[in-house]
This record gives sequence, C-alpha cells and structure tokens, in this order.
Amino acid sequence: YKPKFVQTTFESNNRNNTNDDTSDTSDTSDTYDSDLGSCTNSEDEDLSMCEAIWESVHRFKWDVCLPDQMFVFAENDMETILNTAIIGFKQPKSHLEIWVPANIVFLSARYAHYVSTAELLKTFLRASVAKIAMVVKVRKIDIHMLVFWISNLSQLLFYLKKDFGLVVATAEHQLAIAELISETYTLLVKDSEQRLDKILEPAMLEYEQITGLEPVDFADDWSRYFRRSRTRKPTTNNLLQTQQYLPHTLTPNSITSMLTSILHVFRSYEVHPLITAQATAQFFHFFACEMFNRILMNKKYVCRSKALQIRMNLSVVEEWVHDNGFHGAVGPFFGPLIQLLQLLQCVSQLDDLELFVKTTKAFDLLNPLQIKRCVLQYRYEVSETRLPDEIEKYAMQIAQDTVRSVYQKS
Repeated sequence: YKPKFVQTTFESNNRNNTNDDTSDTSDTSDTYDSDLGSCTNSEDEDLSMCEAIWESVHRFKWDVCLPDQMFVFAENDMETILNTAIIGFKQPKSHLEIWVPANIVFLSARYAHYVSTAELLKTFLRASVAKIAMVVKVRKIDIHMLVFWISNLSQLLFYLKKDFGLVVATAEHQLAIAELISETYTLLVKDSEQRLDKILEPAMLEYEQITGLEPVDFADDWSRYFRRSRTRKPTTNNLLQTQQYLPHTLTPNSITSMLTSILHVFRSYEVHPLITAQATAQFFHFFACEMFNRILMNKKYVCRSKALQIRMNLSVVEEWVHDNGFHGAVGPFFGPLIQLLQLLQCVSQLDDLELFVKTTKAFDLLNPLQIKRCVLQYRYEVSETRLPDEIEKYAMQIAQDTVRSVYQKS
C-alpha cells in the first residue's frame, strides 16, 4: 500500500475537475448533488470506513486494524513471503528500506490475528523467527547483516508491543524475538572483539609515537653488552623503505578507525541508541581488560618506558571517546588501566617504605596482588635503582594477607 499514490490520485482528480469546461458546470453540479444524495443514503458503516481509511493515510492506527494497515496473504504463500522478506532480502539501498522485513512480518501478523486465525499467527511468527535465526547463523561474521537484523528485530518487537491486540496474543513470540536479539548481539560483540584483538597489541602496546630515540637499556638485558657502540647512518634506500612501511604500521588510530566504522554501521541501520551505547561499552570493557592483563602478564611491558609509551597511545583512544560522547559510559573502564600505567611510571622512585605505602593507597583501583606483580616483575632500566628488599617484602605480605582474607570470608 502506498499512501502517496492515494494522495496523488486524489489531487489529480481535483485538478481534472477544476479544468472542466464552464459549460458543463451546471451538469456537474447536478451530478454532484445526486452523488451526495446517494452517499447520504448509504450505510453509516461504509462512510465510517471510508473516513477511517483516509485518516490512515496520515496516521497509523494501533488500536484497530484497518484494511490498508495489514498485509493480506494466503497460508500457502507464507513460505514465499518469508523467503522474499527474510532469506532473500539484500542489504537496504536506502533509508526507507531498513525496516522492510520488520514491516512485512508485522503487517502480516496483523492480518493473521485480526482477520484469520490464531493458529496462522502462531505458525507465521514461529517461521519468521526461525528464518531470521538461520540467516543470522549463516552470516554471523558479517557485521552489516548482524546490525541490520538487530535493528529489524528490535523494531518488530516494538511493533508487537505497541499494537493493542498483538501485545497479548504474541507474548510468547515476543520472548523468542528478545532472545534472538540477545543472541545476535552476542555474535556481533564477539566478532568485533576478535577483530579488535588482532590489532590491539601492535597498535597499542608496541607502537611508539616518538621515533628515532635510542633504545632503552635494561639491567637484565645482556644483549646490551654486545651492541655496537656506534650506529650506521641510514642510507637513502633505507629511508625510502621506512617511509613506504610507515603507512601500513598499526597505530592507535587503527583502533579508533575500527571503532568509528562499527559506530557508523550502528547509526546507519538506526539501531536503538541504548543498544549502541551498550555495545560500545562492551567493546571498551574488553579493550581495557585485555590491555591491563597483557601488560601484567608480559614482563617486557612492566617498565617505565613502556608504560609511558602505552599511556600516550591510550590518550588517542580517550580523545576519540570524548569526541563521540561516550566518556561518561566507558570512562570508568579505563580507570584501572590508567592507574597501572601511572604506577609503573613511578614505582622505581618509591624507595622509601612510607612513601610507597602512601602512594600505592592512592591507586585504589589496583588490588594488592596486582601491586605485588608490578614490584616483583618490574624491569629496571640501567639508570634506575632497584627497590629496597623491605618494599618487596611488604608488597608480598599485603598480597598474602589479601588472599588469606578472601579464603576466610569464603
């Protein structure tokens, strides 16, 4: 049904009537009076129906089912309709096509409920959900299709809850749709996290924003004794090779570019803002936790120079978060990671026990076990002085006390 077609036809008829010859005015008037009389004598139900249909051109009626606000179909055509609207539906080419599957399923459900039978409604909605689930399973690594179906399933659920008759009749199916939304969302988050995981370490933990500096010498690195005392000046060919390689280097901007692309897909398919915010928070929770754990688990990152480098890389992502208005939602996820990097940048200078205790208490988002690992696994640079034994013993003691306290409570 195309409301614009009805309105255009109505306006076209008005123009044709206006352009009639003036000589036929009296005849037209007589005919109009005759038609008006017959209309007046028609049944009130027909007149009410005509008025309701005309009103429906401008507003959808959720409390009644008008003839032009449902999709009439035969039961033996159900498979063809669902295959066309769900299985064979391609990515929308315009904004108007985003919710075509949801619209077809909903309008068909209206016909089944208000005009046909409850059994047809049940069969139709079950088949619809099953086919959408099949498409989602097949295309589970296609972010565009996953977001597209999250948008359509959410819209369909909204329709069913808003319709006065269907809200009760489809309670069971609403639960199935909500579960399918959750499953599709999980697939989307999992796929996005896997993509993020592939570039996280080279882009955030390994990338150095300041190039050309001399390598840092570590106290436990014996290879520094075999390093050449002087470096060879780069040749023109070496410089060209470096310049050709740089554009392909993964940087913090690679992370923000991926997040921008994901956010664009969400907004293009008009996914509900709450779902978009939840997905974004999920991505950054994964992002922050992965960085935090990889730093503590890999000794080469537990040092001052790496902590400074990673903190600079993290600031690029923080700027993206702020620019896109997600700081309030995802900012807290960065708290433990930032405190870890801050501690690593200053821990070698905390050579006094009282100063160490006072400083570590300020890092309230780090637990004693994490602080212990920072102290015992810290990789000292040649210019740094090793922490006194009493500080290492203190860090071990508070970690043991924490573990003992947890066991006693459990």
